Amino acid sequence: MLMILFSVFLLCDDAWSDKAFLRFFFRRLRSNDTGRYQGEFPYYSPCGTEVNFVHCDDLPVVFSQLTVGESESETEKKQERRRRRRCEEAVGGDIAGELWYGGDQNRILSVPFQPSSLFMLPGTGRVYHAAPEKLGGIGLVKSSLAIDFGKSFVYTCDANPEMDFPTGFEFQGKVYQLENKFAQHFSHLQ
Repeated sequence: MLMILFSVFLLCDDAWSDKAFLRFFFRRLRSNDTGRYQGEFPYYSPCGTEVNFVHCDDLPVVFSQLTVGESESETEKKQERRRRRRCEEAVGGDIAGELWYGGDQNRILSVPFQPSSLFMLPGTGRVYHAAPEKLGGIGLVKSSLAIDFGKSFVYTCDANPEMDFPTGFEFQGKVYQLENKFAQHFSHLQ
């Protein structure tokens, strides 16, 4: 659940389906370092002279879709190739697609899908992936997508999937070694 304190206006349900609004809102969303409402609202999204404070149950970035080499037109294919080259240069790792966030049914914003950066929190089954640094560097994978991913996690022979971290992730015929770099983020829960 995402709760937002808007200083001047009420947000209509229609806004959550407006791609332009969602792109605007999520591109400006960042950790709350304003000195105001930091305990109740750990994130904010500036909008001109207004500031929209945000509270969520887990994390503000929820990845809802994974695309792998999907494009509808030649222009989109060219844009995707350019974006993929930039992503590969920026992250220096295996890019296996894009994870989309910022709207459940819309492809608003994305990050490169790097299977090695997936993290599954034992006990909860929640799955996380790297997100933009300005939002804490970690995002939650939507439950339906996490269930699909869960089928591809690889464990050591003596591991208990309910208690132990997976060590690998099988994707498109390749097993990626998981970094599990987000374990420290959740150390207080273990």
